[in-house]
Amino acid sequence: MTTCSTSFYPDTNWSSQLRVPPVIAIRNGAALDIGAIRVAKHGVLAQLFVKARDQQSPVENTRQILDAVRIESLPPAVVSTWLSVSQSDEAVAMALKQDCSCLVRKRAMVELGRKMKRPSWESIWNALGGVQGMLALFADFSVLEIKQACSVLGRRNRGRAFPAHERCVEQLLRALVPFYQHASSPKSLDERPLLHVYARLVPGCSTNFVAELLDQPDNPLVAHIDSAHIARYHPALLQRIIHQFGFVHSSAGNNDRRCWSSYPRLTHDLPSNKRDATVFSPTMHFLSKLLDGNTSSKIVGLPGGEIVGLVSAPLLRLAIKNKVAEDNIMHIINATLKYMERERNAMVWSCSHIGSFLYNLALYWSRRGATMHLAIDHAFSEFLRLYGATQRHEAYDNTVEVISDLFPAVSRGHRYALLRHVTEFFTKPGINLNDLGPDKPLAFHRWSCRWFIDMNPSEALDLLKRPIRARTDHNFLSLERKDSIFSQSSMPGGRYSDPGILLTYLSKGQEGAMTQAENITHQMQKKSATSREQADRAFFAKSAMFYAIASGSMALYHEVVTWSRRYIKDPMTVRVVFGSGSILTTEGIELLSGMYNGKLHVLATATDHLQVAKGNRILLDLFNLACSSLKEPSFNVNDWDAVRRIYRLVIERRIRTATFLQHRDHVSEETIYNQVWRDTLKVLIELERTACKPEHGRLCFNSAAGPLSHGTPYSIGIKSIRFSSASYLFLDTLAKARDELWKDVRSSYSPAATSLGQPWPRGLPVQCLVPFDLGNSEAKGFTPFLSSRVAKVVFINELDSEAGIPRDEETRSAIGAFVHSYQTSLRIHILQFPEGRLRYEEVARAWQHAMKITRGRMEEREAIRFWRSPFEGALPFMKLDLPMTEMECQEYPILPPMDGENETQEWDPASNQPAAIKHRQLPARAIDCFLCQSPSIINVFASFNEPRMTTLPFEPSPVWAIRDCKRKSAAVEEGLIASALLYIDSTDNKGSRTLAKPFPSSYTPAIEVVRAMISRIPSSLLLSVVTGILSTSNEPGHSDDNTTTSAIACSLLALSTKSDQPQLACNLIVRTIVERPDTSAWHRQFLTRNLLCRLSATNSAQMLMNFAKAIEAKLDEQSGGGEAKDSKAQQPAVKVTTVKYLAQLLNESLFVSPRESLSILSSLFRKSTHRDIHYAMAESMLAMLAGTAIPGTSDLADLTLEALQALIPVVGRLNERTGIQEKDWMAFGQGAKILPIEDKDSTPPLLGLLLEHASKSTLSETVRRPLVEDIILPAYEISRTAYNRWVAVLLSRFNAPEDLEILSSIPLRPVALAAMLRRIPELLPEEYFVEWHNYVKTNLAPSTDLSAAIYRLADNLRSESTSDPTLTQDTNASSHWMRFLDQRTNIFGAFSLASLLQRPQARSSLCLSDRLISLLQKLALEQADILIKEFDKLNRSWRDFLAPLRGCGGYEPWKKNCAPILDTILVRVESYRNDPKWRYDPDRKPQFLPPSFDLRLALIAAIGEDEHVKIAEEVLSLLRNIIASGRPYHHELDQIKSRILNSLGTAAQVQVACCLGELEDNNDAGPLVIDFLRVDLAHRLLWKADQRRDGSEAVREAFEKSELILSDWSRSKIEEFRMRGLVRFDRVALTDFD
Repeated sequence: MTTCSTSFYPDTNWSSQLRVPPVIAIRNGAALDIGAIRVAKHGVLAQLFVKARDQQSPVENTRQILDAVRIESLPPAVVSTWLSVSQSDEAVAMALKQDCSCLVRKRAMVELGRKMKRPSWESIWNALGGVQGMLALFADFSVLEIKQACSVLGRRNRGRAFPAHERCVEQLLRALVPFYQHASSPKSLDERPLLHVYARLVPGCSTNFVAELLDQPDNPLVAHIDSAHIARYHPALLQRIIHQFGFVHSSAGNNDRRCWSSYPRLTHDLPSNKRDATVFSPTMHFLSKLLDGNTSSKIVGLPGGEIVGLVSAPLLRLAIKNKVAEDNIMHIINATLKYMERERNAMVWSCSHIGSFLYNLALYWSRRGATMHLAIDHAFSEFLRLYGATQRHEAYDNTVEVISDLFPAVSRGHRYALLRHVTEFFTKPGINLNDLGPDKPLAFHRWSCRWFIDMNPSEALDLLKRPIRARTDHNFLSLERKDSIFSQSSMPGGRYSDPGILLTYLSKGQEGAMTQAENITHQMQKKSATSREQADRAFFAKSAMFYAIASGSMALYHEVVTWSRRYIKDPMTVRVVFGSGSILTTEGIELLSGMYNGKLHVLATATDHLQVAKGNRILLDLFNLACSSLKEPSFNVNDWDAVRRIYRLVIERRIRTATFLQHRDHVSEETIYNQVWRDTLKVLIELERTACKPEHGRLCFNSAAGPLSHGTPYSIGIKSIRFSSASYLFLDTLAKARDELWKDVRSSYSPAATSLGQPWPRGLPVQCLVPFDLGNSEAKGFTPFLSSRVAKVVFINELDSEAGIPRDEETRSAIGAFVHSYQTSLRIHILQFPEGRLRYEEVARAWQHAMKITRGRMEEREAIRFWRSPFEGALPFMKLDLPMTEMECQEYPILPPMDGENETQEWDPASNQPAAIKHRQLPARAIDCFLCQSPSIINVFASFNEPRMTTLPFEPSPVWAIRDCKRKSAAVEEGLIASALLYIDSTDNKGSRTLAKPFPSSYTPAIEVVRAMISRIPSSLLLSVVTGILSTSNEPGHSDDNTTTSAIACSLLALSTKSDQPQLACNLIVRTIVERPDTSAWHRQFLTRNLLCRLSATNSAQMLMNFAKAIEAKLDEQSGGGEAKDSKAQQPAVKVTTVKYLAQLLNESLFVSPRESLSILSSLFRKSTHRDIHYAMAESMLAMLAGTAIPGTSDLADLTLEALQALIPVVGRLNERTGIQEKDWMAFGQGAKILPIEDKDSTPPLLGLLLEHASKSTLSETVRRPLVEDIILPAYEISRTAYNRWVAVLLSRFNAPEDLEILSSIPLRPVALAAMLRRIPELLPEEYFVEWHNYVKTNLAPSTDLSAAIYRLADNLRSESTSDPTLTQDTNASSHWMRFLDQRTNIFGAFSLASLLQRPQARSSLCLSDRLISLLQKLALEQADILIKEFDKLNRSWRDFLAPLRGCGGYEPWKKNCAPILDTILVRVESYRNDPKWRYDPDRKPQFLPPSFDLRLALIAAIGEDEHVKIAEEVLSLLRNIIASGRPYHHELDQIKSRILNSLGTAAQVQVACCLGELEDNNDAGPLVIDFLRVDLAHRLLWKADQRRDGSEAVREAFEKSELILSDWSRSKIEEFRMRGLVRFDRVALTDFD
């Protein structure tokens, strides 16, 4: 017995007696070494197969491999390698024809796809047996295998087609699809509904076949074709179809409706053929034809707004890119303009972003406009005119967006012309920029400063002066972002940018500009000095600084900075004047860099270095100002944060500019260094020397990283910095100078620093020398000082590295935190070598040196683990191949070798697991300080920190650590699988336990091992373990926690469905589901759709049949078992959820044929009695019925309808949940418990399910009618008969047979009757409508006899319940009729016959007959008469009755069917109201009548939209009646507005408004009330119509007519009318009349 390591299972001693099964034994007599193949890695495996291929035939090798896979001696994954090595067609065929391994077939499918794309594809096709052979394979393939096979065969090489290959795929497709099958053609015997899967073969067919297929709308295959595949493999065909027939909208209902969604593929996925003489590619030809077709006549179905964006834009972009001839480009532009002129609505969806047509047009106009004739300029102007004419561009934001988008596309010289065009065409009225003046309005409220900066300077300056002269308030420039000088307004609190700053910026170099800049700067200084408010002082001081920056004068800027010294005593002003918003602006940084003059980078003359020096002086003065502020009591270090950050930003700007000049303009390194860096170096050293003085410590500017370390996260517009050689030289020199400086600084703090020996630095550590990343190969050779320093750290002397830690406090204080960082040094040193071999060689050299200097402190295996972390941390982006220890490379667990198949041997999976190594303390050395030093900026005043170093411990990975990337060999995986299964098998498996201890109660990773390696685990072995655990858990004496054991067994059983041979688990799954109902939560994990789709056709059908038979047996046992003797026997033998799940699996199942599904469902339906089971079975059968409309399967519809006949007696029950036998009726009549009825406010489930499917418009008429006539109606008649019998028996108990006729008039289920009338009225007899009508009549006006009968029956039931409560318990008898009395006022809320008169006529089969419509109209009028006569009692029901009769204009069914009813009702109401007998009778009935206003308002919609005058007259008549009545009119006026707005189209609204707005001339008399109401209503209609205005001719003519009405109003003497005429289409509130 062996003992496991404690890292495997804590406190557990265990051993295993592992008997190696034959499936993994090595057969030495075979030609193939199965054992070696099983554990070989991929490279070795390929070599073994190459050797085997040379020794014997591929067929024999394949046979042996497949036999080994079948008996599970080999994992199926090895077959993929063998198929690639052998390249044998027979091997692929054998792999596909075997039926034991799913993974082998999957890998063979991949190889089949490769071979079918080759010119020699016929050999593999013949090896498979051609079409007949493929049909035989498909007949037994699983659903997933068929899907993969169709995808493989449907793919074709783009650009290379084999006609014979296409014909073979076509023959296979014709044989698979019933639509193509004939008596003489090959036919598939597979009846599974896999049409959508077979559609994957279509792309592999010929173009002619696909074209013929798309021309057959009745072909069921068309609906399943993915047009994306057609666009990919047959783009020319799809293009031809589009040119011929156009696109199809999604609402059209055609099968090729997805063509439009595939349009992007047509412009990108075309084969890259050669261009023709016009340089047009195939994509460009297609787009050009599409554009030309839309220009001449609109292509059907193509969205108008998409032409410009998706056709013209990419076509113009490709034409410009491919340098197409100018005539062709102009043709594209003119064709687009012609289309846009015709389709004005397309402009609404145009845009100006990058890639749009307008952007490309502006780009071409900018490039060619100056050299070409005026055609392109005219085209560009015309496009802008059309584009700007749309409503969406009247707003300021949209216009500014267009300009901002187009500016990058246009050259600087053309931007003024672009701005002029946009302002001319995008503003109303159009504004000419050349004509701006005091009396001319500006084009926009806010101009962007960037427009002027990005223009030609002379044009920008001239343009800016015009609005300055035109606007006295100067409020026309938008504020820029905070890091710009153009973020300053002209006055405190202003929302517009100061135009003076922009004018000064643009005037640089102009005559007199400098004098003007100085004057205005001095004015700002004077305003600041004389302002009383602090905010004003700060504002004008900031303005003075911005004017100085805008002038470009370093001297003026220096003067303002010096002048600002006065504010260091003012804490509120100093944070504004010297804050980031003032001195860290982009323009200010550029000025201080001294290398940018506002137009381009310059450094050409010997005097230019003076500008850099001036900038340095300003930088130094800013620091001196900060130092001076230390004396002030209000000093706050945060107020000077911007000053600390400015040095880094200026140096970065100079580095980028110097790099630009040296690389592009080839300025010499010496020139750049002398003119830029020499003086900069002096200033930085002087500045840092001053900052390190103790009295300046509060500035926090004495960091060891230097002044350039501040502001690193705030770099302006910098992603990465590229250095020139001069910049590298500057930084290296700066590092050396700073090192010398800090030697003096450190000695002033601690004199002992001057005597520090190696390896401690006396100056700065390497990580603080330069605050820039110099770890790149370009720096090699230009940074000698820095390179030597980092090399000394990386290759530290062995004696220095072993130097001990100083113990005296003086030396430790002198060292402090100034310790080199080994990781920083290693990173800089390695990355300065060029990428490739040299860099990795230097890594190896550094590694060897690191191992050498620690040789005496630790063992080699400890040193390897010790140094790996610093190297990987310093070089995270390099793929370092660092050595590993022997222990880390050791593989485990590995099965021991066996001498024979029947040998039994003890095995400990952890036997070859390396021992763990604990860490140990190391004495601290100097190199340890280097390794522990942080690479970040150090704290100058930090004390010395002695590191505590230990060796790294080694903890071997647990045996089941499947995520360890070092342990993925086949031998290790096999060991993991064996250890996991053996461990799981030990759990209370008393008969075959192999481990000493049972399962622990805690979670075990063994399940995760099985889950991760399920494809490698032998399926039979896994099932053996599961069977043992299940059998153990069933033993009576089992003492373990049954829940835990069952959960583990169920987990393994669920995993077995994902194994390579899932068919082996089928019987165990069925047996577990049926015999273990307590594990019902796992049933959906066992029997999944994925499992059934993985099984072959035979296995999946057999599994479902066995499952169904087992359920039937259990149901027979449950129903015929007699009385239960104990509580356990009373539990159901099979759970309802299990049976329902089987029905759900068969609902539209793909894995079995519909006939087999129907057989299973109908058999289970007859055996079961539970309503939920009935519902699930019926749902599946009805879903199957919906799919029988496919031609060729009509006999299946008859079989399905015949099976559904079993629903009739169930649906016809008084209560769907329980059936009633004849003995129950006899007992009921003899005084036993009252039989329960279903009396709820919802349709019974089964009946509702039938109605739901019968009302589906997608269901064939030949199926809907038999479903209603043969199933639904007979079931309803049975329920009606049973209900009448139930009422008669109930009344006979109380000796009241005379009430039978009265009480039977109330239906059993009114809600169910209403549902039938609502869903399938066209298929119901007229008597059903009459029955509902009688029910409504009885409800509205119940007779006295009915009420008395109901109350008598309720009293009898109450008396019987008092004597024996069990007689009426849960019967619903007492509430059935009482609920009827409570529904009187809500009878129309549930359903109204009048609602059927507006039923949408989707197709002819759903149309109501004229006879039925006449009947419905007659019944509706009868109900209206009852409501009118009893209106004072039923007025709440009147609104519900009238709601479905209201309609909207243009809806023909309403006009034909409902309008006459409303007209008749109106006549009858008016006849009542005008009858003197009713009017003057104080006892009139009803006391009040329905208002006529609602009826007349509803009838307005019946007037045709063309009859504008008639509509207006009817509205005026309503208004006159309202005014004449003297009652308030506001509510009714709102109703009129809402009705007309909702019932009329845009053009009709404008026409009616014109009729209402034509006021009569009342001479000198003032306007009447009706005149105000007419104008208000007319203006409301015009305002609403203007919001929905389109480009149709009718709307345009109507609005032209409205202009006359508005003109008349604007000249009216009445102020209210005149106001509406002047505001035109803007909204005016009604209160404006008050």
